[in-house]
Amino acid sequence: MKPKETTLILPGSGRWEIWPAGANGAAASATPQRVDSPSAAPIDRIGCVGLPVRYVHALPMWIVKSDAAPLAGMIDAQIERRSLGGPAAGAPHISRLVADETARQLHLAIVLSPSLPEAVSIGKAPRFEPTPVLYPLPPDRLTLWMEEDRLVAAATRGNKLAYFQALGAPTLDDTVIAEIHCLLLGLMAEGVLARCDGVTLWEPMPEDRVAALQAALRIPVEMAPRPHPRLPGEVSDLRPPSVRLEQSAAARRLRTGRWIAIAAALYLLALAGFGVAAALKYREILALRADIGRDATEIATVRETAAHWKALEPALEPDYYPIERLFQAATLLPPEGVRLILLEQGFGALQLTGEARNAPAAFEFLEKLKKGPAWAAYQWQMPQPKLLPNGSAQFQIEGKRQTPASTPPPDETSDRN
Repeated sequence: MKPKETTLILPGSGRWEIWPAGANGAAASATPQRVDSPSAAPIDRIGCVGLPVRYVHALPMWIVKSDAAPLAGMIDAQIERRSLGGPAAGAPHISRLVADETARQLHLAIVLSPSLPEAVSIGKAPRFEPTPVLYPLPPDRLTLWMEEDRLVAAATRGNKLAYFQALGAPTLDDTVIAEIHCLLLGLMAEGVLARCDGVTLWEPMPEDRVAALQAALRIPVEMAPRPHPRLPGEVSDLRPPSVRLEQSAAARRLRTGRWIAIAAALYLLALAGFGVAAALKYREILALRADIGRDATEIATVRETAAHWKALEPALEPDYYPIERLFQAATLLPPEGVRLILLEQGFGALQLTGEARNAPAAFEFLEKLKKGPAWAAYQWQMPQPKLLPNGSAQFQIEGKRQTPASTPPPDETSDRN
């Protein structure tokens, strides 16, 4: 299977270079594509953007080993003390261990400058690295090469990058040679470099200028072709602030889109479940309708028979017999003082009309009806009795069955006593 390729974008001599790289991070082509700006590079498979040395500060520092203060805090304090930004200013920065001695450690702090051009801040780039870490630098040497319109220098301590900076001009004039001389003297004096075996030039220079550099530094100077860049194993989190914001917003949008997709999928799943349930219920209804259709004749016969028996219920149920109701009411009458004149019975209700010697006698009869076992299924009410000219009281007591039948009897019966 062909390895998936990514793209390395970094500043070269005069122009920016686009290196297609394989899955292992090594350049897969001997000749890069050249563009005037990194924004002109295709970003569909971008793997890394090389940060120009002129926009990155390198700060080597010795840190005394101590348990009293955290290492990261001491490094941040050194960065802020030298006014290079750091956490207080929100400047992206990293640190790398260069040398580890008995009582102290040498760290290289790398701070991204806030003056980085927007064209370099490619929002879709997953990784940003200083260009010196993208090259295999020779050990214990000072390496010079061109980035856009000026020379840059990188020094190594053993196989590790110890320092880098952009120089003031694109050629080895006397000023640049003096700048390189001072640079090496300072690194040696501070112990950043234990030794320097020579200078490697990755850019063609006139022989007299090379000789002048060698005479000034008194170490060998050699020329070599610039090697292909490759992605280092150690990742530097030096994304510009604008890139961090853009990628954070993109990540939030991606998470929101995923939640929306999940919600839509759950909604569709629920809708599909509802559709399946509705389809099954409809099939059940059709099956029941088919069963009813097959048994329609038998069902009609049963219903007709049930209606006939319901119609005969008043004649078959003794509780509906008017003469039985009249008898049960008469058994509650006192020996004298109350008589029934009329019993009117309908389906589930009846009305007793009578005369009493006075109103209290009528109410006394009403209480007997309410308490009588034969009348337990009835609820009673009686309006105020009507006083007659002879001093007696005419009353009407209405009773309703609490659980009347669903269909009335064929006709109503009235009896007089």
